[in-house]
Amino acid sequence: MIVIVSLLSIAGAIKIVQACGGEIDPYDEYTSFFMNDINKDPAFIPFYFTSLLNYYGDWYDYKKSYPDEVPDPNEQAWYEYANSSVLRSDVDSFVYRYSQKSVENIYQHLSKNEPLHIDKEEEQNTFTQWLITHKDVEASRYLSYAKRCEPNVLGETDYYDDNAHSWKTKKRDSIVMLSQLQEGIQLYSNCKQVSIQLRYAFQILRLSFYNNDHARTIKLYDSLMTEMPHNYMYYRCLSLKAGALYKTGKKPEAAYLYSLVFDASDEMKTTVYTSFKWAVSGEIEPILNLCKNDHEKAVLYLMKGLYDYGGEDSKLGIESLEHAYTLDKKVKGLDIIMTREINRLEKIYMENIAYRKCPVPSSFQYPVISNRDSFERVMTANNIPYLK
Repeated sequence: MIVIVSLLSIAGAIKIVQACGGEIDPYDEYTSFFMNDINKDPAFIPFYFTSLLNYYGDWYDYKKSYPDEVPDPNEQAWYEYANSSVLRSDVDSFVYRYSQKSVENIYQHLSKNEPLHIDKEEEQNTFTQWLITHKDVEASRYLSYAKRCEPNVLGETDYYDDNAHSWKTKKRDSIVMLSQLQEGIQLYSNCKQVSIQLRYAFQILRLSFYNNDHARTIKLYDSLMTEMPHNYMYYRCLSLKAGALYKTGKKPEAAYLYSLVFDASDEMKTTVYTSFKWAVSGEIEPILNLCKNDHEKAVLYLMKGLYDYGGEDSKLGIESLEHAYTLDKKVKGLDIIMTREINRLEKIYMENIAYRKCPVPSSFQYPVISNRDSFERVMTANNIPYLK
């Protein structure tokens, strides 16, 4: 069941909070009686309503208040690759913290039996020990290659150039990136494990994209991604093709691919949603004809409804909710739009009350609402119309 609410006669409040010191919880910016956490999926928490920030997850104390983050699928994949026989923390250390020199040394030790020159902590790492015990040259070769690519495919931070008296971004080494790309294609061709081959494809596409060769990125995707194994790495690759389409001016096509990634990937929901907004600013009509089924269309309406493109007086959120629900009642995120619209209307109505623009119904019962059942009870008790 989905609820589409008319709140034009509501003037209650149970959540009035004043924060002192630090950065304010964006949910405390307005009076509310309808809690925003009906959907507790960590992937959707950034889309809670707030007029202060682009995303609810942008505020300073977000992780303290919502410690349950979306699990890292890359860490999980390597953990499962090692038959779940290693420590997750060791996978995290190996993949994200160990230097390229250390990982390369482990690869050389396995492939050429060279002495193992790494520190004691790295040697005792359970993932390191697993690779060595299983003589996994293929995985260690990839991990060493990925570490070498890393400086050229991660976002660059700006720095202040004292001589130019301006902020600049460090330039990437295009020649090195092209060499690494060619090496990656060779490694991809010789790789026997499909899961690692997919990882090489991801590195190749990143190198091409960040080397600003966007037309080639699209061609590489089409040649390398002949299968669609619907896992997190596939959707990372698909997002790079979407980015390349965006850069080459094919924005509706890019937005369509971003919507596919948004629907399937929890880890990338916020990033691809931002790209989706840049691509089409909520104008989904040109994209609908690219959809293969009603579910994909429902996702587009969902994404449109998650951002108030029309300002505070707009009914686009409700309209998008109705369309999405009609197309696919089970599409994830419907409850987020519903709650956003309730919270948005609360904010408008309470501000109107504060400035004496709206009367407060004398019969209104000030409720405490935390779930759908109590919501319906309060709506019925106060003769407030709503649709089931």
